[in-house]
Amino acid sequence: MSNISDKLKDLPDTPGVYIMRDASGQVIYVGKAVVLKNRVRQYFQHTEKPVKVQAMVDNIADFDYIITRTEKDALALENNLIKKYKPHYNILLKDDKTSPYIRIDPRAEYPTIEITRRVKRDGARYFGPFIGVSVRDVISVLQSVFRIRTCSGKLKKRARPCLNHDIDLCLAPCCERCDRAEYLRAINGAMTFLSGGGDDISGIITQKMSEAAEKENFERAISYRNQLRVLDNLKSKIVSELGKVANIDAFFYTDNGLYGAVSVCIVRGGKMMGVKNYIINEPQMFGGDMTTFLPQYYSMTNELPDEICLQSERDVTALIEYFTSVFSKRPAITFPQKGMRKKLLDTAARNCSDFLLKSADRVKRDADMTLGACERLKAVFGLPSARRIECYDISNISGADKVASGVVFIDGKADKAQYRRYRIRTVEGADDFRSMYETLSRRFIRYKNGDAGFNELPDLIVIDGGAEQVEFASRAADDVGVKVPMVGLAKRDEEIYLRGNREPVKLNRDDYGLRLLQRVRDEAHRFAVLYHRTLRSRRYESELKGIDGVGASTVKKVLNVFNTHTIVEASADEIAQKAGIAKKAAANIYAYYHPTSQTATALKYKLVAVDLDGTLLNDELTVSDYTLDVIDRYRAAGGIFTVATGRSPISLAQYVKPLKLDVHPVMAVCHLGCVTVNTADLKAAQVTDMPNLVAARLLKFAAPHCKMMQMYDGDGVAIAQSDEMTDNYFAAIKVTPREVGDMAEYAQTVRTPIIKVILILDEPKVQSLTAALVAEFPELNFIQSTAPLLARMKKPGDSFEPAMIECISAGADKGKGLKSVADFYGVPMSEVMAFGDSFNDVPMLKAAGLGVAMGNARDAIKTLADEVAPTNNADGVAKTIEKHCLNNDLQGEDYA
Repeated sequence: MSNISDKLKDLPDTPGVYIMRDASGQVIYVGKAVVLKNRVRQYFQHTEKPVKVQAMVDNIADFDYIITRTEKDALALENNLIKKYKPHYNILLKDDKTSPYIRIDPRAEYPTIEITRRVKRDGARYFGPFIGVSVRDVISVLQSVFRIRTCSGKLKKRARPCLNHDIDLCLAPCCERCDRAEYLRAINGAMTFLSGGGDDISGIITQKMSEAAEKENFERAISYRNQLRVLDNLKSKIVSELGKVANIDAFFYTDNGLYGAVSVCIVRGGKMMGVKNYIINEPQMFGGDMTTFLPQYYSMTNELPDEICLQSERDVTALIEYFTSVFSKRPAITFPQKGMRKKLLDTAARNCSDFLLKSADRVKRDADMTLGACERLKAVFGLPSARRIECYDISNISGADKVASGVVFIDGKADKAQYRRYRIRTVEGADDFRSMYETLSRRFIRYKNGDAGFNELPDLIVIDGGAEQVEFASRAADDVGVKVPMVGLAKRDEEIYLRGNREPVKLNRDDYGLRLLQRVRDEAHRFAVLYHRTLRSRRYESELKGIDGVGASTVKKVLNVFNTHTIVEASADEIAQKAGIAKKAAANIYAYYHPTSQTATALKYKLVAVDLDGTLLNDELTVSDYTLDVIDRYRAAGGIFTVATGRSPISLAQYVKPLKLDVHPVMAVCHLGCVTVNTADLKAAQVTDMPNLVAARLLKFAAPHCKMMQMYDGDGVAIAQSDEMTDNYFAAIKVTPREVGDMAEYAQTVRTPIIKVILILDEPKVQSLTAALVAEFPELNFIQSTAPLLARMKKPGDSFEPAMIECISAGADKGKGLKSVADFYGVPMSEVMAFGDSFNDVPMLKAAGLGVAMGNARDAIKTLADEVAPTNNADGVAKTIEKHCLNNDLQGEDYA
């Protein structure tokens, strides 16, 4: 503290920026001051301070300062230093990329309409942000009225115009169907409309709608009708009484002592565009100081309005000077007390209070999962800090294309700008231990050399693996001469290994520290696999080009259909048919991958499909080593092993590596047959979705009867809001849901395909609700699930017996999904074996050549199956595969 006392005496009485550091030298706060001497000394005076301010002061071990010429310069420097250091106690705004803009560059010869989420000072015109209205709908209006091109990039001359010209949506300058003057008149009309003018365009669209209807082109007429609704929506947003100022941002701040929020009401072109909200994690440090908030906000949006409205008066001279120097524009900053501007502030205030009320719990949970998890790891491992965590993973197939990944998490959040990837250079074969040694050695050597991007050691390194992996990684640190704490996270039981300690550390599954380690480990694995696949694809492409009679166009067609595994399993005829290539080229490809023309071992059942929950997974939600061994032997005999589950692809992801579905990629069935995915990347190959309005009506109809409702779409799973029950359920399946509020309203507006709706309710109500649903929604299927995971939702002593109704399109079921997978591999259904334990598996069991029900299934399901296997805990899947595919006699006690 004596060092701080000496520095306090020498502080100058000039403007500047001060930088607070903790005992490890980490920057924890950056502030500006009109008079450095007065401002910095305040922190160390023995006066009562707000709790979080005192917590920050208690952590200060040293400080630095930088003198500036003016307060304006201090503002600019503070903003830059906050971006650079991301101090814990400063407000840190996330870049809000959810609001799109329309970009038109009038300097281009033939300007185009572009959608962007980033405003740049590049001379182009930007219109937006569009909040609460679809930017694509606005563009469709512009196309209908002004017929502007939407193709990206510089205009390319064409021999004939595209479809947009044929349906009267483009002037076709690419084919010289208009001259530049005519086209620029259309561009100017569009920009006038986007700027708030051009009110007569609704008449143009009305006329086009009438003409389309007269020609009985009803689809086009409906399209024009929808565009008129968009115009009505935009007109409803017009704000009157603003005078000549058409671009205004009105800011309001409030807090509850623990968290704060800032809301900004945005007006552009005289239209209310909507409200954006930002959470403030350190309100007592912030104190409502908008001179700190606004430079950060506008450095993100890059779009300065004509006027900024604030709720309370303060000296903003330096702020205006800062904006003038950075944006070359001098905005008016006002503090309205009445009139339309005060109404804009009131709108921001209502949104701010509502946002803070609804977001406080979520923000606390996010803090627990990030900063709280770092604090937890500090305590568990006795670390001085766990701010910076790095994780490393190795990826290869049989030693080929060996790569490693290094990911970085700062304060519990991924910092993707610092990710690194490595190609293994010195290791022969599939040796993950020495590959890890090489990777860490290279990382530490670059640190010792002071290389940019490697010049900070982590507080903790996480290794994907057990004690052996940690030992080899630690040897790399020893040999280079650095000291870094390391732990290994073994995936099978999520046990944590320390160097020299064979006994693992076990944390509870819901421990925030363990969850952070899992996120870091899974991200390193994802990043490594992505790089490995990239290299493998390049090698595969090069390999195909080396085959006689196979040129670049043929390679492209083959790569669109096959990967390195499915092409080996395909016959020459299948390669020719599916890729659409010449039979001779297909025969050459087949011969390349089958040089001895030997076929796989004859199997009675060439494709095995297994449900996960209650079938393949035991009560610990894992797969036994015995079952994994049998699956490997089945594959070695030429069999195709896949999964058919009610789970989503994101939930299936955690089982891909244990089941080696990444090493042996296959088509798999998810969402009860609504989706088939390739396990190589879990991207959907086929989707049977549910209409938005049907899903919305279903959610509204079922809501009064349910404890929880879930909706899966292309972006994952959505719920209304989380609570203890939902947290327990989603923690078990390792999926993070989105909270969307009103589910029915959300279903009407979501843009990605709706796959499935899940209703969770008390079991006694299932039959009556199912009957009502069947009568009300003939276009859907309703299936009661007996998934063991439902038990995770029940509290001790609670009379609630959770049951699940899964709602899917009538055009989907597991049987059809399994048939599509079998067709993909050219396997007849008579040579398919399927396993299941619940009612939603029945279509799959009946479709397969051998449908096998598990011993834990209900009697009604066992009766429908061809065979009953031992329970999942008794390795029933493995024993059945051995019995029917590997010719091992397991009759008797081993197969009961």
